[in-house]
Amino acid sequence: MENAKNILHLMGMESTKYGGIERFNVELSRQLVEIGYHSVFVYEEFPKVQAFADDLTATGAEIVVINSRHNPFKFCRILWRLFKQYDFELMHAHFEKSRFYAIPLAVLYGIKNIYYTFHSTVPPIDRIKLHTRMWYSAFNRYCKIIAVSRDIEDTSKRNWPKTIIKKLYLGINPCKGDRVSSRNQLKISDDTLMVMCTANFNHIKGLDVLVKAVDRLNKDTNLENVVFYIVGQTEKDKQELQVMIDLLHLTQYFHLEGISNAVPLYLNAADIYVQPSRSEGIGLAIMEACSVGLPIVASRIGGIPEVAIEGNNAILFEAENADECATALKRMIKDERVRRELGKQSEVVYEDRFQIQTNVGKLIDYYQL
Repeated sequence: MENAKNILHLMGMESTKYGGIERFNVELSRQLVEIGYHSVFVYEEFPKVQAFADDLTATGAEIVVINSRHNPFKFCRILWRLFKQYDFELMHAHFEKSRFYAIPLAVLYGIKNIYYTFHSTVPPIDRIKLHTRMWYSAFNRYCKIIAVSRDIEDTSKRNWPKTIIKKLYLGINPCKGDRVSSRNQLKISDDTLMVMCTANFNHIKGLDVLVKAVDRLNKDTNLENVVFYIVGQTEKDKQELQVMIDLLHLTQYFHLEGISNAVPLYLNAADIYVQPSRSEGIGLAIMEACSVGLPIVASRIGGIPEVAIEGNNAILFEAENADECATALKRMIKDERVRRELGKQSEVVYEDRFQIQTNVGKLIDYYQL
């Protein structure tokens, strides 16, 4: 873009779907263009969903691929060339590789405005290797760290008390749509109660805990008209979970939908949203469920309680506790009044905290361009 200043968004990840973080980046690029800034987004592979790539580039952004995998020297060499090509005014890095290698490289090159976002739960300082801890301590002073939840912010401040750390929530586009047409497309009858979960990995997202909870429920609760839809799994995780489901004779209750760009379709057909994660930075999927007005059942871990607020729009349980998960699900399944009241509050939580235009604007304000 002629006369625009350049900003580097170093994603440190692949983009396999058109999900919450992708939509956030499209809105971020759009708002940056309005104030005269051109965005360059670096991914480890070209985005799998062409619609996302098209929407992002339609804002004027560029997509660059650094496919270095486990080769840090190649990563640094290509990144250095990018620095020279674009003369970036600001670099915003995400995930660990970009933090470990890119921030020192940006400091060496002379980029003055460096930001780093923690998206995942931060381990306590004593669980981080000494040499890594020293490396981070040395280079944290050159960048501003963004935490996507209060939980991450608090842990980061304990780990690195002298570092500039600020909580800035991500945001999502509202997913609200037509329930009747969504159910018709999925062939779900009116008298069926649908529980939904969006999850990409079995272990981190605690999908085995959910299956165990349903197994317990099935022993003392009539689940004849209850179905559980899991959306977003890789094929490998989908197959592994299906084996567990089959062994427990729960096949009739579960629908494993795999990676999908039609998450709003499933959300609008659902009655309950469940997130049994073992670790969670904040939970964009829960934000999406809130925007539809779904009551939430979720584990009390990481940043989840900031989206799924206990006693407000959610029933929470201790992470990895299948019995507590089953109890929470049973209450939600049996009590329509509870579902209705918590669902109304979910919409309020979304409106108050997680609107995408508002939260992108707060990030840009923090850039101090």
